[in-house]
Parts: sequence; C-alpha cells; structure tokens
Amino acid sequence: MKKLIIAEKPSLCRTLVSAIPEHAEKREGYYETDSYYISYAYGHLFELVDLEDYFPKTENQKWTLDNLPFCPASFRFALKKDPKIKKTDPDIRKQFLCLKGLMNSENVGSIIHCGDADREGEVIVRLIINNGQKNDKPVFRLWLPEQTPGTIRNALHNLWPDAEYDNLFNEGLARTYIDWEYGINFTRLATLKAGSLMRVGRVVTPIVKAIYDREMERKNFVPVKFWKVVLSCKKGDMEFKLNSKVEFPFSEKEKADQYAEKLTKADLIVTDITKKSVKQQPGKLFSLSKLQGELGRKYKMSMKESMSYVQQFYEEGYLTYPRTNTEYLAENEKGRIEKILSKLRQKGFDVEQKSGKRIYDDSKIESHSAITPTEKIADPESMEGEKGLVYSTVLNRFLAVFCSEECVIDKTTVTITASGIEEFKISGSVVRNPGFLKYENGKQDSELPKFEKGEIVKHLANAEERETKPPASYTLESLNEFLKNPLSKNKTSESDDEEYAAILAGVEIGTEATRTGIIDNAISSGYISLKNNSYGIEPKGIAMIHLLSELGIDVSVETSVEISKMLKRVYKGSATVDDALEAAITEIKKGFSKKDTVVSAKAIFKDNKNGNAFCKCPKCKSDILESPKSYYCTNKNCGVILWKENKYFSSLGYKMSKTDARKLLTSGKTLAKNLVSKRDPSKKYDAYITADFSKGVASFRMEFPKNGNGKKKSG
Repeated sequence: MKKLIIAEKPSLCRTLVSAIPEHAEKREGYYETDSYYISYAYGHLFELVDLEDYFPKTENQKWTLDNLPFCPASFRFALKKDPKIKKTDPDIRKQFLCLKGLMNSENVGSIIHCGDADREGEVIVRLIINNGQKNDKPVFRLWLPEQTPGTIRNALHNLWPDAEYDNLFNEGLARTYIDWEYGINFTRLATLKAGSLMRVGRVVTPIVKAIYDREMERKNFVPVKFWKVVLSCKKGDMEFKLNSKVEFPFSEKEKADQYAEKLTKADLIVTDITKKSVKQQPGKLFSLSKLQGELGRKYKMSMKESMSYVQQFYEEGYLTYPRTNTEYLAENEKGRIEKILSKLRQKGFDVEQKSGKRIYDDSKIESHSAITPTEKIADPESMEGEKGLVYSTVLNRFLAVFCSEECVIDKTTVTITASGIEEFKISGSVVRNPGFLKYENGKQDSELPKFEKGEIVKHLANAEERETKPPASYTLESLNEFLKNPLSKNKTSESDDEEYAAILAGVEIGTEATRTGIIDNAISSGYISLKNNSYGIEPKGIAMIHLLSELGIDVSVETSVEISKMLKRVYKGSATVDDALEAAITEIKKGFSKKDTVVSAKAIFKDNKNGNAFCKCPKCKSDILESPKSYYCTNKNCGVILWKENKYFSSLGYKMSKTDARKLLTSGKTLAKNLVSKRDPSKKYDAYITADFSKGVASFRMEFPKNGNGKKKSG
C-alpha cells in the first residue's frame, strides 16, 4: 500500500516530488510514485462559515444588531467561497474531492500531513483530513524546517505521529475561532454604527491604536525651548564640540551666557587618556521581525515585500523556515550548521563552528530556530534588485556570527576638564582587526588626534538655543519591537532573558507568522500608512479609534495580550480550546454593553465630496473632519487640529461651540460672550479669541472689542 502526502501548496508538492528518489507520474490533481501519492491543497480549502449561515435563509440578509454578539455553540467549517461569485470556489471543490478520493482509497495505507511547519499549516491540512477521511488511517507529520532535498528525504524517514502536534493544532484552532468571533461581531457593530465598512479585529485594532497614540502624542507635542552650553574646540586641524551636561530654562538666557563665559575663561586641560582593546561581537542571527526591521531600516522595505522574498527563498530551499520568533539555534543543530559552514569554506569564506549561549540556546526556542541559509548556497550578486539584498542580509549575518577571526577595536577615551567646573569625555576608535566587519558593514574609524596629558585645549563656549523633540513615529523596526513585547516599559534596560521569557509566555500582539498580513490589511483598509519606513495614522484610522472609544470597546494592548497568553497556554497544554474561547467571549460581550449608543463619529465615514466636510483647512485647504474629540485636517502631512476640550478655553470657563470652531478654522477668530472675570466674578465681558494654526495644533490669543476694556490675554 502507498502513503498519501498532502502538501499545503502546489509549489511544496512539486518540491517534494523532486526530492523523492522515485520516478513520478503526473496525474490530475496529484503525482504518483511506487511508494507515494503526492497531492496538494491551495492553502486554506476550508474556512469558518459566515454568521448568516447559522440562521435560516431569508430574503433579507442585511446586517443588524439583533443577533449580536453571536457566539455559536459549535463552529462550522465549509469549503472556501470565491468572493467574486460568493459560492464555493470550483477549483477548491475539485481539489478537495481529489484529496478525499485519495484519502479513502484502498491503495492508501497512511496519510502524511505536510502543511507548513507552523500552527496555520497544521490547521489547514488537519481540516482537510478531518473533513475528508472516512476511515481512521494513521496520520503522520512531515515537519520541514527547510525545503532542501536532503532535509525532505531525511524527514520522510523520521516521521512523527500527527497526534504529537495536537497542542499546536488546538492553539491554531482556538486562534481561528477567537479571531472569527472578534472580527464577525465587532466589524458588524462598528460598520452598522459608522454607516461604512469598518474592519475590526483582535490584533489589527491594538496595532492601529498604538500608531494612533504615537501620532497623537506627536501632534499634541509642545516643544520646550532651553539653552545648551556647547564648547567649540580645536586641536591642530581638527575641530570638535563638547556638550555641557548643564542645561538652562529658556527664560534664563543670562545665566546660560554667564556659565558659557565661565567655561570660556577656564583652562580646558586633558586630565586622562585611556586606551583599551575591545573584542566586538556581531549581531545575533535573525528572527523574522528582526530581519524585517533590518530590511526596513536599511532599504525602506515594507514587511509585505520582505516577507514575500523570505518565503520565496524558503520555498526554493535557500533559507530555513522564516516565521520564527527567536534569534537562537538549538544545540542539536550543530551538525546541520557544520554542513553549511563546510559549503561556505569551499567558497572561500573564513568561518568556523562556534559554541556558547549567544548562538545555541534551547531555552529560547519554541518551535523554530533562527533564520539561516541552508546548504544550498546562492550568489546574491546574481539576483536582481531587492531579492539579492534580502538574501545577502541573512547570509552576511550568518557569516558574521560564525566568522573565524575576532573583531578587535582599539578604543581611546580622553577626559578633558574645565578646571573646577565640569568634566568632558571624547572617544574614538580604530579597527585593529576587522573580523566579522568584513561581512557586515565595515565599521568606519573615528580616530582622535593625539592628545598629551596635561595639554590645554583651545576652546570657546556659547549658549545655543535648543528645544525638546517629539517622540519619533513608529518605524517598521520599532513597531515590531513594540508588538513583540507591548508591556515592556523600557526595552533598552530589558535583559535578553526577560525578553524571551515574555515571548514564550505569549506577551505579544499577533505572531511572527501573522503580523505582516495584519499590518498590510490595516494599510489597505485605509487605517494606517507606511512612508519612508515610518507609520502614520490615516483619517479613517483616527475615526475608527474614536468610534470604538464611544462604543466602550476595549482596544487596549493589555486585553489583546491576555488573549495571546491564554493561546500560549493552549499550546503548552495547560488550557483547552474552550478555556481560551470562554475568556475571549467574555471580553467580546463587554464590548456590546453600549451597542445602542448613538455615536457622533458616524459622520466621519460619509463621503466628504458630498458636502460632509466640516470646513476647509486654513493651512492646506484640505477637508476638515469632525471626530468625537476634535476637528482635524484629512491631510496627515498638514497637522492642523482643533481639540474640542482644550486648556485655553477651559481656563476661561467657556465651552467652544461648533459655530466657534468653524469660525476659528475659517476666519481665525470667534466672539466669546459673557466671560466671567476672574478678579470679580460678578462682572462679565465679551472678547474675541483668535487661533493660529501655523504649527498645526491651535494656539490662541484674546483680543477685546474696541468698545471693551482691559488688556489682551494671550495663551
């Protein structure tokens, strides 16, 4: 009897056929050898049915709030529908019938599950087997950390019962159920309230909220000016600057100038020169998020683009499985790594096997180790464009980690003291032995001039005007870091052990396997944007967050993390699918406590071209829209925003009306009547309030009518 191999995709099926050392005949929907039938799925053949499919068919299938929130007693799967025809995809039905026939054939004695080596792959193929097999034939798992012929042949001789992966399947199933519950219920609720399609999800919403919070923080940031004392120094032909640790408030210009003058008059003496040689370590091997962050930072490559390339390299057998959350290798992989190193040495690379917890650490691996090249070494220079950049980034990091030569840097630190006032340090470095730097961005020397202890350095100190800077927008790299551990308050002080303890406990938003697709969907849905490696919030994203806030729907990262932690417990076998589902449904039901609320955010989603804009922007002439908390410009590069609740109006005890807001935005001025005098509450007065939007966030002044009295009030 033959064995049936079910591959997740046609491309993997062809890879398997080419690796099996038997002649294969191509049939309709599968291949046949002396020992195997090798067939395939198209990824997801099955999907959870829609909410309406749980109810009797009626003529009117419009969305309503009547049956929300909906939590079925049991979930139902069906063959995937073609969105164009809203019926089962003919190709999917045909291929499933082919698989079903093979599974139940008398010629098949066992089934080999070859989904991708992750939870999604486990679910995809198990659903096919569970829905297609009539007999209880034994099922085995073909787990492929890489798709090279040698690895495939070895794995076929070392199969594990698929039951060994039950926890992985259960976690994947729980994740599928929970994400369906969040999406079905909250998307319908938000859409009905907004009057426009609003996709809401367990993972996408906190991602949009994180970007929203950061951009609002940037938009509302008020820079604070201060004085920084800077010493301009000269040593031979070299000019350099030393920054004083002392800063002065902007109102204390005189004190800053006095301190600068004091430093200028003082002798600037070289009091210490320290030299030492340091062995510099390369970066760690790549997890998927670290690799995507590196490619985004260096080449402005989006997550979707980089994921497409690394997946292609995996399927072609050049890289190991990419959707991994670790930067470490397992101890039992040393043999595999040695084979790769041997191939690289044959190509003239200076590499050697190494040991130690910096590379090999089983405690920091969940199911897949770090991304590495395979024995099938490619030449990145022969690849076109970005594809070569992706492969060379992984290959060069591998070469750097296993480089035979040590990287030695000579570092010099010079201490310069302004007698009895302040001490300064200046450092420089020279590469003595490049080591791994020849593979990864060779470090440029920053050599210092030759100082002598006791010499006096020529200098002049001045007070320079500076101002505080707003937090940076999320980049691909920093957003990935946030999503990997959103509860960490200070990632710079977090140890490696703490970081991985959080990862393995499920303290994350999304997973390495899902974040790319979810963030891409958030962009295509119009919630966020990615430009020059920086994420920005779009008007629809702002509106969505405001809408969910009005409805009292919890979009905090803490809630999302708690669900992720529960899913991780399912994977570890300490919780069941029902446990995870019950926790999620409890949160979902809380989100419907205000489902009858009439929301003001609804107007935001209407077509602005039909006259629903609040007014035109005073700065760029784009549309101004109203949200529950503000009036804001739809051009995100403009920044104009007028907050409904702001400190200036609050200080006057005056509530800004819609009419006031429109006047401020269109003419820059509105008349506020019956303001109460702070000196004499029995007296009232009228005043014009003017708004300046040149810096985005409104700044206000008060002007009195010509027949009024008193002075202008600024703010």
